[in-house]
Formats: sequence, structure tokens, C-alpha cells
Amino acid sequence: MRRYAALAILTLIMAATGCGLLPRLPGPSPTPAGLTEPLAFHQVTEYRPAPCASAGSDRTYPEPDNPQACLRLGPSRLTVHRLEQVRAEADQSGHWMILITLPADAADTLTEVTADLAAEHDPRNRMAMIIGEELISAPMVQQEISGGQLQLAGTFTREQADALVRRLGG
Repeated sequence: MRRYAALAILTLIMAATGCGLLPRLPGPSPTPAGLTEPLAFHQVTEYRPAPCASAGSDRTYPEPDNPQACLRLGPSRLTVHRLEQVRAEADQSGHWMILITLPADAADTLTEVTADLAAEHDPRNRMAMIIGEELISAPMVQQEISGGQLQLAGTFTREQADALVRRLGG
């Protein structure tokens, strides 16, 4: 399966208070996104050299930004079946990002999970995002994220960002 995170180093940025958010560009209003498969958030528990077991077996996946390493994941800390919003936006320098808003009933859990992860050291401060059996991203969490808003930023092209938005049901 295509790993979108291998295309960029992704980071989660606290968005509820506007920290790190870039100006919104004109375009269509975002709409709720129904996922075809659940989106699960897991804590990364171990980082080890490849080879990895088969992707997904024993919750071990190739590291998105480094196929020579493997990530072992703990159990899901949060699973969502729909997103309030998912969209791609370009920043002022032309780099694309994915903006995700979780449903209100998942926002408090996300806050708890990210508070726990932010207190850990690498690799245990990384939050893996799995849709179906595909590891989409495993960014480091540097601070608690409140409000249920995530921003995946990196060096996405428009086509890559649009493909990830479609994968997330947008």
C-alpha cells in the first residue's frame, strides 16, 4: 500500500488555539468526511531496525520516513469512524498540508492521548495514525492537542495532499 507519510516528515501542530495555523486560502468549504475504514491512533512503543514483520502483524509497520526501520505500536488509544472535516490547503510558500477535525466526542480523548504522549521520549512520544491496515503517519507529539484539530504538514505536492484527503474520506 502507498504510504503517504513516506513523502514528508509530518508533524502534529496544536490547532485549537490557532497555534501554527496558516491563513486559509479561498476555496470550497470543507464538509464532514465519512471514512470507509476506521482511523485509529496508536502510541509507538518501539523503534527497531528492519526487517519488519508483515505490515500490521503484531502491530509492527515499516517506519514511513525510513523503510530501514520498524515501528511497533501499542493498542489503539482512539478510533474514529468519521471526521468533521478533512481538507488540503497550501501555505504561503506553496507547501500543502492536511487539516483534520475530529468529531466533538473524540476531542477530549485526543487531548488526553496527546498530553500523555507529549510527556514521553522518542519513540514513545509518537502517535501512529492507522486507517484500515495502512500506517499513514507517525509524527512526534510535542504538546497536548485540544479542540480535536490536527494539521499534517510536510512537503506534500497538491496531488499527494489530495490523495491523502480522498483516503481520509474527503
